[in-house]
Amino acid sequence: MSQPRTLPHRPQAENAVLGGVLLRGRDALLDVLEHVTEDDFYQPRAQAVFRAMRILEERGDPIDIITLEAQLRRTGELELVGGIEGLARLDRFATAHNIEAHAKLILDAAQVRNLVVAAREIAEEGMDELEDSRAYIDTSEQRILKVNERGRKSSYRSARELMLEVFQAITERQRQTDPLTGIDTGFKQMNEMTAGLQPSDLIIIAARPSMGKTAFALNLAQNACILPAKFSNAPPDQRPARYPVLFFSLEMGATQLIERVLC
Repeated sequence: MSQPRTLPHRPQAENAVLGGVLLRGRDALLDVLEHVTEDDFYQPRAQAVFRAMRILEERGDPIDIITLEAQLRRTGELELVGGIEGLARLDRFATAHNIEAHAKLILDAAQVRNLVVAAREIAEEGMDELEDSRAYIDTSEQRILKVNERGRKSSYRSARELMLEVFQAITERQRQTDPLTGIDTGFKQMNEMTAGLQPSDLIIIAARPSMGKTAFALNLAQNACILPAKFSNAPPDQRPARYPVLFFSLEMGATQLIERVLC
């Protein structure tokens, strides 16, 4: 009889991250927290040690073997990690370099592990009698997407780094002779007010029913992705840039939208 297979994990990377935090302290822990949480660790003892490190950091206490031992003793988890000897063994994996790369290995393994677990549970539920198959499919899709989104969280960025980036963007805009710095909306007055559709902006078009919101949004989409007829014979380097558009509508079907575009 074959033994059950172990779920994907990276024990060496987990030990290296814990050893690196012991070596470098709070700064290393903050670097790691940009990528992983304690739930991304697979080994229960690694989870306990990382959780204790988080608690020490939140209290402003130093992170070393002595403070970790006291914290783990306080939570009753010292035996789980192998006592003071188990903590001391982490020194073998201590390194001042590559801690973020090791954290990313942990995250990759955690994502695969979570996907495997979700797939198993979905398969198990699918073997039972389903009252609503559509609801089961929708829920299953959401669970898979949730696993995928976990690895797309944005990392923290310092104010200094962002300030430099903003000033570079402002300087670049100053050098441009064209006041339109974003995507051409096709509407002169709107371009004057916004300088075009800008990256990362969320634009909300609000009005009463049947006031033309969908038509206006379609106009913006068309002007962004369809080359105007007057440029059709122009050389490629003289044509305005075009951009792909994904359009969602909760009130109109796809064929209806295309008919409105044609109109």
